[in-house]
Amino acid sequence: MKIDKTYFISLDLSEEFISDMVNRLQYMTIPNEMEWECIDSVNGQYDLVTDEDRKKLGVTFYDKWNIGDYSFWSRDVTVGEAGCTLSHIKVWLDAYENGYEQILVLEEDFNPKTVIDWSMFDVLEKYDYDFIYLGRKRSDVSEDIKDLEIGLENFLLPGASFCTQAYIITKNGLRKLIETNLPTLLDNMIVIDEFLMSTYTWHPRKDIRSLFVQNMFALTTRIELVGQTRYPHAGNSQTEPIEGIDFVI
Repeated sequence: MKIDKTYFISLDLSEEFISDMVNRLQYMTIPNEMEWECIDSVNGQYDLVTDEDRKKLGVTFYDKWNIGDYSFWSRDVTVGEAGCTLSHIKVWLDAYENGYEQILVLEEDFNPKTVIDWSMFDVLEKYDYDFIYLGRKRSDVSEDIKDLEIGLENFLLPGASFCTQAYIITKNGLRKLIETNLPTLLDNMIVIDEFLMSTYTWHPRKDIRSLFVQNMFALTTRIELVGQTRYPHAGNSQTEPIEGIDFVI
């Protein structure tokens, strides 16, 4: 397992916070020397408020997101969620343009749960994977979209999953996202978790399945190696609207 570069997605670019993120990255004991970068994240609260703002960034929110029958689907896409998705897109485009073979993407609240034994990834040299979750949460939307066994001790094929605090993506995975699905995503901006889910598994919503091409070969570690410190239910999410306030990433 070789990682060419790590990208941090964070609005807090203070020296203190960057140092904290780097310390957390070092705890993960990446097996090779590499560079890291804090990207200039998109702040939805300021950059995506008006139609003119969105036009400048070339993005249109998906206007059929609110179907009213599930917590995340019973409201419109928030500016915070769109800002988060656009920040991930900035990472993908930069890595794609630089031709990196494999990158690690970490959101600012990533929380390593253990020192990672990277030798566990050696078995994947036989697989043409595009994407690996190092941490995620199983979706409770549909019991039918389950993780699948593939005969590996430490890895599964992920079913419906949420959270993007830590993942690895390959050059081919970046190509698929950018060349196949990015134009549609920019015209139909949704939450990053739901978009990625739709590219590798059967999405529970028919309209989302019809929007995006399912062409990614994704894997997930069997146990969560990297957690996160913010959750909507904890009241500290930076993308969820709480008491009428639309937070940002």
